[in-house]
Amino acid sequence: MTTNDPTTRWGELLALLLHDFRTPLASIMLNLEMLQQDADRLSPEQREDIEYAFQSAVELKQMMEVSHDLAHLVSGGRSGELRTENLTSLLKASMPGTGEEGHAEIWVEAPKLVTVRCNPELTRRVLHLLLKAARDVTPPGDRVNARISGSGDRARVEIADGGRSIPGEWREKVFDVDGMLELRKANNSLARGMGPVLCSLGMESQGGAAGLDSDPDMPEGKGNVFWIELPLAE
Repeated sequence: MTTNDPTTRWGELLALLLHDFRTPLASIMLNLEMLQQDADRLSPEQREDIEYAFQSAVELKQMMEVSHDLAHLVSGGRSGELRTENLTSLLKASMPGTGEEGHAEIWVEAPKLVTVRCNPELTRRVLHLLLKAARDVTPPGDRVNARISGSGDRARVEIADGGRSIPGEWREKVFDVDGMLELRKANNSLARGMGPVLCSLGMESQGGAAGLDSDPDMPEGKGNVFWIELPLAE
């Protein structure tokens, strides 16, 4: 349905662009996979470069998927439908690859059943972005802790990493585009890119919220707790 609302029209345009980006990105990933299968004919440096390029393409694909879902939510598309889902199952389904060498472990503490109203695809992708970012900044040997709790009419997922603590004055900025750019200029080592921005937009579009606290269980200057909240199902 055509509308004159600028926000809706921009959402429709962004969704179409992101959909069209999938084809060339899929071609790039396919060719990188073919190169990986022929690794015996490559030098160690070439194999490392190809693996890095492939993982970068995977991350780009994940960011595009979250952005695509958000664009549909803005434009009132079908992917904006909210359903009753088990948040614990969504969290476990969003886990990045476990047991990979050189990565921190991810521990999950959650009840078997916590039902929320959400868009499952978007929520799973948001959780995946947060878990992967937490794992990437946590030193090997440490662990990422993911926990689900409920209070009042909301469920909360907390993801505690072992990276460098983001100071209090910067915590709200990581969820804002202008603030994220400001943080990147001031201290690039603390910047988390567009991931938190997309996560915040994704939660707000579903009647939830996102935030960041320090980790009281970690030494000073270390540890962050990113969290999201979603409405509990009746």
